[in-house]
Amino acid sequence: MESQITIKATIKEMNKFFDKNDVCLVKYFKLKGNNTFEANIRHPERKHYLSGTYTIPQIISELQSDDK
Repeated sequence: MESQITIKATIKEMNKFFDKNDVCLVKYFKLKGNNTFEANIRHPERKHYLSGTYTIPQIISELQSDDK
């Protein structure tokens, strides 16, 4: 499943999240503004797509929740 979301993070945090994380595959990200990125992520199937704005810890928490 793929979701298009906005991520609030520094460039360093975003690059680290892109390179390696345990909850999703970041397929694409683009800087939108001051520490805000547009991103496409691939993640396990869930009841609903992710949408909106998240910090990296919020994404991890959301994808580890029981809403699968």
